[in-house]
Amino acid sequence: MRFEHQQLKLWYGTGDAPAPVDDAIAPRRGASVTVAAQPPGPSNAVIVRYRVDAGPVQSIRAVRLRTDYRRGVEYHRAVFPDFRSGDTVAYLPVLTCSGRSAPDAATALTLPTSFRLGAEAPSGGLAERRPSDPNVAAPALPPDRLPFAMDYLATLRIPLKDPEVIGQTAEGILVNWYWYPAEGLVAGPRLNAKVRRLGGDWMTIRRDGIGLMDVRATLETADGALLYASYNGYFDLGENGYQDFLDRRWPSHAPTRTTPRFHGSHPAYQWLNRAICVGIGEVRMTELVYVYDLYAVR
Repeated sequence: MRFEHQQLKLWYGTGDAPAPVDDAIAPRRGASVTVAAQPPGPSNAVIVRYRVDAGPVQSIRAVRLRTDYRRGVEYHRAVFPDFRSGDTVAYLPVLTCSGRSAPDAATALTLPTSFRLGAEAPSGGLAERRPSDPNVAAPALPPDRLPFAMDYLATLRIPLKDPEVIGQTAEGILVNWYWYPAEGLVAGPRLNAKVRRLGGDWMTIRRDGIGLMDVRATLETADGALLYASYNGYFDLGENGYQDFLDRRWPSHAPTRTTPRFHGSHPAYQWLNRAICVGIGEVRMTELVYVYDLYAVR
Protein backbone atom coordinates (compact mmCIF):
# COMPACT_ATOMS: atom_id res chain seq x y z
CA MET A 1 0.00 0.00 0.00
CA ARG A 2 1.28 3.46 -0.91
CA PHE A 3 -0.08 6.92 -0.07
CA GLU A 4 1.05 10.42 -0.95
CA HIS A 5 -0.35 13.74 0.31
CA GLN A 6 1.02 17.22 1.03
CA GLN A 7 4.51 16.24 -0.18
CA LEU A 8 4.62 13.30 2.25
CA LYS A 9 4.82 9.66 1.18
CA LEU A 10 4.36 6.43 3.11
CA TRP A 11 4.21 2.79 2.13
CA TYR A 12 4.03 -0.62 3.79
CA GLY A 13 3.55 -4.26 2.87
CA THR A 14 6.61 -4.10 0.58
CA GLY A 15 10.00 -5.81 0.61
CA ASP A 16 11.64 -2.96 2.53
CA ALA A 17 8.62 -2.32 4.78
CA PRO A 18 7.09 -5.71 5.67
CA ALA A 19 3.56 -5.77 7.03
CA PRO A 20 0.61 -8.19 7.01
CA VAL A 21 -1.60 -7.27 4.04
CA ASP A 22 -4.21 -8.84 1.77
CA ASP A 23 -5.89 -10.79 4.58
CA ALA A 24 -2.61 -12.49 5.55
CA ILE A 25 -2.38 -14.68 8.65
CA ALA A 26 -0.53 -13.16 11.62
CA PRO A 27 -0.07 -14.41 15.21
CA ARG A 28 -2.27 -12.88 17.87
CA ARG A 29 0.88 -11.94 19.79
CA GLY A 30 3.71 -9.91 18.33
CA ALA A 31 2.13 -8.84 15.02
CA SER A 32 3.84 -5.73 13.67
CA VAL A 33 3.88 -3.35 10.72
CA THR A 34 6.91 -1.52 9.31
CA VAL A 35 6.16 1.81 7.62
CA ALA A 36 8.47 3.64 5.19
CA ALA A 37 8.22 7.44 5.26
CA GLN A 38 9.56 10.06 2.88
CA PRO A 39 11.14 12.57 3.19
CA PRO A 40 12.90 11.77 6.48
CA GLY A 41 12.79 14.37 9.25
CA PRO A 42 12.87 14.77 13.03
CA SER A 43 9.23 15.91 13.11
CA ASN A 44 7.90 12.78 11.42
CA ALA A 45 5.50 10.68 13.47
CA VAL A 46 3.62 7.54 12.44
CA ILE A 47 0.38 6.47 14.12
CA VAL A 48 -1.27 3.15 13.24
CA ARG A 49 -5.07 3.18 13.58
CA TYR A 50 -6.67 -0.25 13.90
CA ARG A 51 -9.83 -2.13 14.81
CA VAL A 52 -10.31 -5.74 15.91
CA ASP A 53 -13.43 -7.20 14.31
CA ALA A 54 -16.24 -4.68 14.89
CA GLY A 55 -14.63 -3.14 17.98
CA PRO A 56 -13.67 0.51 18.51
CA VAL A 57 -10.88 2.15 16.52
CA GLN A 58 -7.66 2.32 18.54
CA SER A 59 -4.20 3.63 17.79
CA ILE A 60 -0.56 2.90 18.54
CA ARG A 61 2.49 5.00 17.81
CA ALA A 62 5.27 3.54 15.71
CA VAL A 63 8.90 3.73 16.83
CA ARG A 64 11.53 5.12 14.50
CA LEU A 65 13.84 2.30 13.40
CA ARG A 66 16.42 3.75 11.03
CA THR A 67 17.00 6.17 8.16
CA ASP A 68 18.35 5.20 4.76
CA TYR A 69 20.05 8.48 3.86
CA ARG A 70 21.11 7.25 0.44
CA ARG A 71 17.49 6.68 -0.60
CA GLY A 72 16.04 9.39 1.62
CA VAL A 73 13.67 7.00 3.40
CA GLU A 74 12.85 6.67 7.09
CA TYR A 75 11.45 3.48 8.65
CA HIS A 76 9.08 3.16 11.61
CA ARG A 77 7.67 0.04 13.24
CA ALA A 78 4.52 -0.43 15.29
CA VAL A 79 3.93 -3.60 17.32
CA PHE A 80 0.28 -4.42 17.90
CA PRO A 81 -0.82 -5.37 21.43
CA ASP A 82 -1.57 -9.00 22.23
CA PHE A 83 -5.00 -9.77 20.86
CA ARG A 84 -7.24 -11.68 23.25
CA SER A 85 -9.88 -12.52 20.71
CA GLY A 86 -11.10 -11.63 17.26
CA ASP A 87 -10.66 -12.94 13.78
CA THR A 88 -9.67 -9.88 11.71
CA VAL A 89 -7.60 -6.76 12.37
CA ALA A 90 -8.08 -3.81 10.00
CA TYR A 91 -5.54 -0.98 10.11
CA LEU A 92 -3.98 2.06 8.45
CA PRO A 93 -0.71 3.89 9.25
CA VAL A 94 -0.85 7.71 9.18
CA LEU A 95 2.26 9.89 8.76
CA THR A 96 2.25 13.41 10.22
CA CYS A 97 4.87 16.15 10.01
CA SER A 98 4.51 19.81 11.06
CA GLY A 99 0.77 20.00 10.44
CA ARG A 100 0.85 17.91 7.23
CA SER A 101 -0.30 14.32 6.94
CA ALA A 102 -0.48 11.37 4.58
CA PRO A 103 -2.80 9.90 3.54
CA ASP A 104 -5.42 12.64 3.15
CA ALA A 105 -7.97 13.27 5.89
CA ALA A 106 -10.75 11.27 4.23
CA THR A 107 -8.58 8.21 3.66
CA ALA A 108 -7.17 8.48 7.20
CA LEU A 109 -10.65 7.69 8.53
CA THR A 110 -10.70 4.35 6.70
CA LEU A 111 -8.94 1.09 7.54
CA PRO A 112 -8.22 -0.41 4.11
CA THR A 113 -5.68 -3.09 5.12
CA SER A 114 -6.45 -6.20 7.17
CA PHE A 115 -5.01 -9.44 8.44
CA ARG A 116 -6.43 -12.48 10.20
CA LEU A 117 -5.33 -13.76 13.57
CA GLY A 118 -3.80 -17.20 13.58
CA ALA A 119 -2.13 -19.48 16.08
CA GLU A 120 0.89 -18.28 18.02
CA ALA A 121 4.30 -19.13 16.60
CA PRO A 122 6.43 -21.43 18.79
CA SER A 123 8.59 -19.32 21.06
CA GLY A 124 10.54 -21.78 23.19
CA GLY A 125 8.63 -20.48 26.17
CA LEU A 126 6.98 -22.05 29.15
CA ALA A 127 4.59 -24.23 27.18
CA GLU A 128 7.42 -26.08 25.43
CA ARG A 129 9.60 -26.82 28.44
CA ARG A 130 9.27 -30.17 30.22
CA PRO A 131 10.64 -30.95 33.67
CA SER A 132 13.60 -33.33 33.67
CA ASP A 133 12.24 -35.16 36.73
CA PRO A 134 9.08 -37.11 35.80
CA ASN A 135 7.87 -36.80 39.40
CA VAL A 136 7.79 -33.00 39.14
CA ALA A 137 4.63 -31.59 37.66
CA ALA A 138 4.90 -29.11 34.80
CA PRO A 139 4.27 -25.53 35.91
CA ALA A 140 0.83 -24.16 35.25
CA LEU A 141 0.51 -21.90 32.23
CA PRO A 142 -0.26 -18.27 33.07
CA PRO A 143 -3.62 -16.94 31.91
CA ASP A 144 -3.84 -14.67 28.89
CA ARG A 145 -2.78 -11.16 29.68
CA LEU A 146 -5.51 -8.55 29.57
CA PRO A 147 -5.51 -6.45 26.38
CA PHE A 148 -4.51 -2.81 26.45
CA ALA A 149 -3.69 -0.01 24.02
CA MET A 150 -1.71 3.23 24.14
CA ASP A 151 -3.48 6.16 22.49
CA TYR A 152 -1.20 9.00 21.40
CA LEU A 153 -2.71 12.28 22.62
CA ALA A 154 -0.13 15.00 21.97
CA THR A 155 3.48 16.11 22.12
CA LEU A 156 4.46 18.74 24.69
CA ARG A 157 7.39 21.13 24.28
CA ILE A 158 8.30 23.32 27.27
CA PRO A 159 11.26 25.75 27.29
CA LEU A 160 13.04 25.80 30.65
CA LYS A 161 14.97 28.47 32.51
CA ASP A 162 18.34 27.72 34.09
CA PRO A 163 17.47 25.62 37.16
CA GLU A 164 17.21 27.09 40.64
CA VAL A 165 19.52 24.87 42.70
CA ILE A 166 18.68 24.82 46.41
CA GLY A 167 21.63 22.52 47.10
CA GLN A 168 22.51 19.21 48.72
CA THR A 169 20.26 17.94 51.49
CA ALA A 170 19.81 14.66 53.31
CA GLU A 171 17.29 13.59 50.65
CA GLY A 172 19.44 14.65 47.67
CA ILE A 173 19.97 17.74 45.55
CA LEU A 174 16.92 19.99 45.64
CA VAL A 175 16.49 21.79 42.32
CA ASN A 176 13.55 23.72 40.89
CA TRP A 177 12.82 24.03 37.17
CA TYR A 178 10.58 26.87 35.93
CA TRP A 179 9.62 28.17 32.50
CA TYR A 180 8.20 31.60 33.42
CA PRO A 181 7.79 33.94 31.52
CA ALA A 182 7.77 31.51 28.57
CA GLU A 183 4.86 29.20 27.77
CA GLY A 184 4.84 25.60 26.55
CA LEU A 185 3.07 24.10 23.56
CA VAL A 186 0.79 21.04 23.43
CA ALA A 187 -0.01 19.75 19.94
CA GLY A 188 -1.59 16.48 18.89
CA PRO A 189 -4.62 14.63 17.55
CA ARG A 190 -6.49 14.63 20.90
CA LEU A 191 -5.17 17.66 22.76
CA ASN A 192 -4.07 21.14 21.66
CA ALA A 193 -3.19 23.73 24.27
CA LYS A 194 -0.55 25.97 25.75
CA VAL A 195 1.22 25.40 29.06
CA ARG A 196 0.62 28.59 31.01
CA ARG A 197 3.52 30.51 32.48
CA LEU A 198 3.14 29.62 36.13
CA GLY A 199 4.29 26.12 37.00
CA GLY A 200 7.40 24.08 37.54
CA ASP A 201 9.15 20.92 38.60
CA TRP A 202 10.23 20.69 42.24
CA MET A 203 12.83 17.98 41.80
CA THR A 204 15.04 15.92 44.11
CA ILE A 205 18.11 14.30 42.52
CA ARG A 206 19.11 11.05 44.21
CA ARG A 207 22.66 9.77 44.71
CA ASP A 208 22.18 7.31 41.84
CA GLY A 209 21.60 10.12 39.33
CA ILE A 210 17.82 9.80 39.14
CA GLY A 211 15.83 13.01 39.49
CA LEU A 212 12.46 12.51 41.19
CA MET A 213 10.12 14.78 39.26
CA ASP A 214 7.26 16.66 40.93
CA VAL A 215 5.57 18.74 38.23
CA ARG A 216 2.53 20.97 38.44
CA ALA A 217 1.18 23.11 35.61
CA THR A 218 -1.97 24.58 34.07
CA LEU A 219 -2.91 23.94 30.46
CA GLU A 220 -5.15 26.27 28.49
CA THR A 221 -6.73 24.48 25.55
CA ALA A 222 -7.37 26.00 22.14
CA ASP A 223 -11.07 26.37 23.03
CA GLY A 224 -10.38 28.10 26.36
CA ALA A 225 -10.66 25.25 28.88
CA LEU A 226 -8.27 25.15 31.85
CA LEU A 227 -6.74 21.81 32.87
CA TYR A 228 -4.64 21.23 35.97
CA ALA A 229 -1.78 18.82 35.33
CA SER A 230 0.37 17.12 37.93
CA TYR A 231 2.79 14.22 37.72
CA ASN A 232 5.73 12.40 39.18
CA GLY A 233 8.38 10.50 37.31
CA TYR A 234 12.07 9.81 36.68
CA PHE A 235 14.63 12.13 35.11
CA ASP A 236 17.74 10.08 34.35
CA LEU A 237 21.10 11.88 34.45
CA GLY A 238 23.14 8.68 34.34
CA GLU A 239 25.01 6.67 36.98
CA ASN A 240 27.29 9.61 37.84
CA GLY A 241 24.50 12.14 37.44
CA TYR A 242 24.53 13.37 41.04
CA GLN A 243 28.04 14.79 40.96
CA ASP A 244 27.85 15.61 37.26
CA PHE A 245 24.83 17.79 37.91
CA LEU A 246 26.64 19.70 40.65
CA ASP A 247 29.61 20.19 38.29
CA ARG A 248 27.29 21.10 35.36
CA ARG A 249 28.64 18.21 33.32
CA TRP A 250 25.19 17.61 31.93
CA PRO A 251 24.38 15.05 29.23
CA SER A 252 23.00 16.47 25.98
CA HIS A 253 19.75 14.52 26.53
CA ALA A 254 18.30 13.21 29.80
CA PRO A 255 15.38 10.76 29.31
CA THR A 256 12.20 11.08 31.37
CA ARG A 257 9.32 8.74 32.18
CA THR A 258 6.25 10.23 33.86
CA THR A 259 2.62 9.49 34.78
CA PRO A 260 0.62 12.70 34.19
CA ARG A 261 -2.86 13.20 35.65
CA PHE A 262 -5.30 15.88 34.53
CA HIS A 263 -8.23 17.57 36.27
CA GLY A 264 -10.73 19.96 34.72
CA SER A 265 -14.40 20.91 34.67
CA HIS A 266 -14.94 21.66 30.97
CA PRO A 267 -17.40 19.14 29.45
CA ALA A 268 -15.20 18.57 26.38
CA TYR A 269 -12.35 17.25 28.53
CA GLN A 270 -14.12 15.11 31.11
CA TRP A 271 -12.51 12.06 29.49
CA LEU A 272 -9.09 13.33 30.63
CA ASN A 273 -10.22 13.22 34.27
CA ARG A 274 -10.60 9.45 33.89
CA ALA A 275 -7.42 8.85 31.90
CA ILE A 276 -4.27 7.16 33.13
CA CYS A 277 -1.48 8.71 31.10
CA VAL A 278 2.17 8.00 30.39
CA GLY A 279 4.76 10.54 29.28
CA ILE A 280 7.79 9.40 27.26
CA GLY A 281 10.26 12.22 26.85
CA GLU A 282 13.62 13.85 27.39
CA VAL A 283 15.15 17.08 28.62
CA ARG A 284 17.44 18.49 25.95
CA MET A 285 19.99 19.86 28.34
CA THR A 286 22.01 21.86 25.81
CA GLU A 287 18.84 23.70 24.74
CA LEU A 288 17.04 23.55 28.12
CA VAL A 289 13.87 22.26 26.45
CA TYR A 290 11.61 19.53 27.84
CA VAL A 291 9.84 17.45 25.16
CA TYR A 292 7.58 14.47 25.75
CA ASP A 293 4.92 12.42 24.01
CA LEU A 294 1.71 11.95 25.98
CA TYR A 295 -0.22 8.65 25.79
CA ALA A 296 -3.41 7.44 27.44
CA VAL A 297 -3.55 3.79 28.51
CA ARG A 298 -6.77 1.95 27.65
